[in-house]
Amino acid sequence: MFNSNSVNSTIWLNTFNNQALLASAIGALQYVPSSVNTTDVPGVINYLMNTILNPVNGYRQKLTFVTFINVAASSTTSIDLAQSQINQLKALSAQLFAFQYTATSGNLMPFIPVTNRADVSRTGFAWSSAGVQNYLSFVQDKWAAYQQNIPTGPPLPIPLTNVYADIVFVIDGTSALTQDAFNTVISYIITLSDSFYIDPKSTQFSVMFFASGPTPLSGTILLNSARTNAELQNRIRQIPYPNSQVSNWNLISALNYTTGLLLTPAQGWRNQGGIITIVVFIGIADSETTNSCDILNNQGQVPLSQKAQGIFAIALNSKQSTSNYLHCVIPQTHNFARADPPTSLVQYSDADNSLRTYMSNAYQNFVNSGTGGLPPIDPKLIATDIVFVVDQTFYVSASSFGFLQDFMVNFLSQFTIDPSRVLASVVTFDSAAKDSFPLWRANTTLGLQNAIYGLKSAGSTAYEFNVQSAINYLLQYILTPAQGHAPGKSATVIFLAASPAASMTTYDQIEQLNSIASVYGIDFIDNGAANNYLLRLVNFNPYSVFRTQFPSYLVSTESEGSKRVTLFTSNAYNYYLNNPPVPIASVHSDIAIIIDNTQSLTPTIFAYIKTWLMSYVQKYSVTPTLTQFAVVFYDNGVKNTVIYLNSVENSYQLNNTLSNLQFTASTQTAFDLAGALSYVATNIFQSSAGYRGRATSLIIVGIAP
Repeated sequence: MFNSNSVNSTIWLNTFNNQALLASAIGALQYVPSSVNTTDVPGVINYLMNTILNPVNGYRQKLTFVTFINVAASSTTSIDLAQSQINQLKALSAQLFAFQYTATSGNLMPFIPVTNRADVSRTGFAWSSAGVQNYLSFVQDKWAAYQQNIPTGPPLPIPLTNVYADIVFVIDGTSALTQDAFNTVISYIITLSDSFYIDPKSTQFSVMFFASGPTPLSGTILLNSARTNAELQNRIRQIPYPNSQVSNWNLISALNYTTGLLLTPAQGWRNQGGIITIVVFIGIADSETTNSCDILNNQGQVPLSQKAQGIFAIALNSKQSTSNYLHCVIPQTHNFARADPPTSLVQYSDADNSLRTYMSNAYQNFVNSGTGGLPPIDPKLIATDIVFVVDQTFYVSASSFGFLQDFMVNFLSQFTIDPSRVLASVVTFDSAAKDSFPLWRANTTLGLQNAIYGLKSAGSTAYEFNVQSAINYLLQYILTPAQGHAPGKSATVIFLAASPAASMTTYDQIEQLNSIASVYGIDFIDNGAANNYLLRLVNFNPYSVFRTQFPSYLVSTESEGSKRVTLFTSNAYNYYLNNPPVPIASVHSDIAIIIDNTQSLTPTIFAYIKTWLMSYVQKYSVTPTLTQFAVVFYDNGVKNTVIYLNSVENSYQLNNTLSNLQFTASTQTAFDLAGALSYVATNIFQSSAGYRGRATSLIIVGIAP
């Protein structure tokens, strides 16, 4: 219950788990008198997005209805200015409905279709009233459609550093772009780029101001113009103010220029699976040259969509004319945000939040569509190792385990079981490993089926799924060469979970597992495993989690769950083919290693570290053209001989230098990490010390508590 000032009362989605308790809580709600006669619609939506529709408060990303019951006739804030929040709400695929309780209160809901509204100003909420019956029909229709094709829902945001993308900004450079607006856009793109990892193999940015043409051409940044965050930001700062005299934006030319010239391999466009292309238009002019939405759409947006999987637009004003022509170049209405005045385009603004959410969702939808931008691969042609980790806690009966065995057998029958293609392993776990077989156990389909059906149901009394131990078991005993997993081979790990409770693992362990395998999770009794821990295992990507109520629903390869896991496996292998591991001996990198040399570094620990260093560097080709190493021992200052990037020219010299390092005692108890980082930045990562500005790695060995 909400007014313009505050929330009067809230019942969370996960407060009650049965109808009687919920009905009792609703009946206990108290009337709260208010002197406020307006409703803050943007505030309501913002509250919904940040609190109610949040997994922490029980939001499950299933079929979602948001129903407004409105009494007031006016809003404290212009609804037009709430467009960003409304777009975010629509992006959740929420089903919106509004009850109009007074004759004019429906005016506050322009973002809800007329067919999704009910006027109860005369009849009230009588069960037989037309308004209530319309609402019931609306809910039933949406539920029926949902049952026909259950979606996984929108993805949770992921860190943009995890996004692999070619991102192009096409910015209105007409006379409407003031100096202040220009400065704001430049500052905003620099800030946004900090959220990405700028690298030729990760994310690339292109920035172009355009009036009747690139304004100026020399200021255009191509996708392959910058290889690091610092280099990109420096290039952006050097873009001159267009100072154009052109008043009408030649948007059709900007579209064609982007499609035909910017998005080409010669300019750095990668066009490969696992990398999404996103184009962001930023407009401010009152008008564009064609004055035709059909031309902008058919001759501009449609060809661009053949190359760009994501198109977003930001208007730097609230003028309807600007909004109209920008909507002609975006494929969906919610791919849009406003920043008015232009100086409001800053981090954490509505426009910024909308764009970041869109980029995260677009990337996850793209990668997890089952194709990753590439056609699905025939399972018979996939070469990967598949490992099932099966929950064997109290919640899994013998019959449920039997259905899981049928599912695994049928699923794996789609693949070519052979050491050169697919090998599979199954590990069953409750609080400890219960049963398993290694990858090398079966190299034929029949042998694999026999191995799976040979597993026994545990009949466990444990209530907690020990995920931490399960991952350790995978890393130590399954995904190893001794157990049949060839180094560098693609791997897919599928968790089959039922228990709502898990002995959870650390972020580092999750990252380690995800670095060597693609991870998927199935909550096969829908007990809450998905929200509680499976989402963490897949880095909070709900497109990598599937829920079903009964394990029997998984058995057929035509079941929704089985098809999704098959598509996921295809997508994971597609990504592997386009991003294969680089042999360490071929790595081009500058690697600096900082070692804690405080009082905690004993002669024994020093000897271990020295042995590790000498072993570790031998994996690389140490030359001035491939990999270089720098080593710094530090407490509150340099404590040993510094090895600079250009101190040695080959592995033999580096090994000799490391072998001659001597232990240096320290009286310092605290490790001055900030000082160590500053030292490396000013003394190691410099051209005079051999730094080449290539792929750079920093390894920190800490000991002090």
